[in-house]
Amino acid sequence: MPAADGSFIRDSTPNHPNSLQMMQVRFALPVLAVALGACVSSPPQTSQGLNLIHPAPGAVIKDRISAVEASKANFCVLIAVDGKSVPNSIGATLEASRGKGNQLFVRVLDRAIDVGVHQLTLRCQTVHAAPIMALLKSTYFVEGSVEVDVKNQGLYVVNGELGPGGSSVWLEDETSGNVLPAKITSTSK
Repeated sequence: MPAADGSFIRDSTPNHPNSLQMMQVRFALPVLAVALGACVSSPPQTSQGLNLIHPAPGAVIKDRISAVEASKANFCVLIAVDGKSVPNSIGATLEASRGKGNQLFVRVLDRAIDVGVHQLTLRCQTVHAAPIMALLKSTYFVEGSVEVDVKNQGLYVVNGELGPGGSSVWLEDETSGNVLPAKITSTSK
């Protein structure tokens, strides 16, 4: 805008339309740069420590959960490898459900295991959200160990049956459905 002497004076007040546009541009450019930087490709994601593009030597053993209700479920899990405890779905579920009343928040774990012969301890049991319910309701349990030659890139699942007439737990080759090496059974509760 022209001054009284004919020179031009630049309006630098914050309410000037050009100032607002400049502030918007100054803010938008860094935001845009960060957003575009997030689009850069990243290496393949992994699941449970396994690289899904180029798997490492080993196998995966999955826990299985069945007969899921709001307050209980039947769990068939791997609890130890060669005598050493491993994280399992029972522990993860009880931890997730702690302090939440009679509501069971089921968590299912899969884990990687090295190739070779291993002593695997398997368990199948009914789990209640409120531990006191195990004393008041029907609860079934079976546990035992099997020796298994774990194959490279094998997919295995801990499977089982729980019931008043007896309970069983076994390791199954997920691809073929074969039981490895045999079922562990129990006739007691």
